Amino acid sequence: MIRIFLIVVCLLCAPALGQLQVVSTQPGLNARNVPAASPISVTFDRAVNPATFTMQNFWAFARWSGPVSGAVAFSNSNQTVTLTPSRPFFAGEIVMLIMSHNLRGADNSALRTGGYTVMFTVGVARSTGQFRQLTTLSDRDASGAQTRIYGGLACDLNRDGWCDMTMVNEVSADLRVFLNRHDGSGLFQPMLSPPTSIPFESSPNRPADFDRDRFFDIITTSDGDNKITIAYGNGAGGFRSTTQINGGGNPRGIGILDINGDGWLDAAVANVNGNTIMLLTNNGAGHFPAGRRRFQRPAGRMGWWPRT
Repeated sequence: MIRIFLIVVCLLCAPALGQLQVVSTQPGLNARNVPAASPISVTFDRAVNPATFTMQNFWAFARWSGPVSGAVAFSNSNQTVTLTPSRPFFAGEIVMLIMSHNLRGADNSALRTGGYTVMFTVGVARSTGQFRQLTTLSDRDASGAQTRIYGGLACDLNRDGWCDMTMVNEVSADLRVFLNRHDGSGLFQPMLSPPTSIPFESSPNRPADFDRDRFFDIITTSDGDNKITIAYGNGAGGFRSTTQINGGGNPRGIGILDINGDGWLDAAVANVNGNTIMLLTNNGAGHFPAGRRRFQRPAGRMGWWPRT
């Protein structure tokens, strides 16, 4: 009888002890042509603990408009969580909803260790595909010295709802910013001064909010100096500081993702001559301490394998 009793108790407890799971999302995973004013909803397999759905554990980042502000609401007996953005997304941008492994169900069940990220693309209006030149900008300063623009990034650096431009220059080794006039003209203000110094021959770049201050940060890689640089945004269009990380053999391509499911954005950097991918994990303060892992593909094998 005792054995039967214990079996019954285990069976009754099993659903509560199971892992918190995502049943569906709206927009769906990798959805395209999503309306710019769409809310983001996630339905779980059980009621959740609302106290765990903080801005650290449940948040969204849009590639051009930045960290998403908005209200979080619970419905469907607390099984559905909805983030309603306070303003529309930019047309054509990619949005990530990031859920950390710290989310909990009402029964204290945890989301999977790797967290859960949903990505979708915002729709754009139909176009004729014809373009006209509006103006020409120079990112040379008063000295007229060569800069060699070799990368560029469009994102809302000062949170005014308009895309600004950051030029990544190889020879002058800096970031030069043009703020949007935010008047609908498509024109930009004069270049901000002074520029932000970065290593020689930097060009690949990606936007992120590594330190979660709701301002854009920019990560670049330098093939020439074998450096990875993060410039931390100040919210006014410039950058308050930079930090550099040694590359693993001429770093080039960059991927931004939550590698370990903790809700903080990390980076994966491809090294051309090292034939490796460096995984840089965020320490929860926007920085990337030593101890990162490299992945290398052995000859004759498919996929990526840890390099020891």
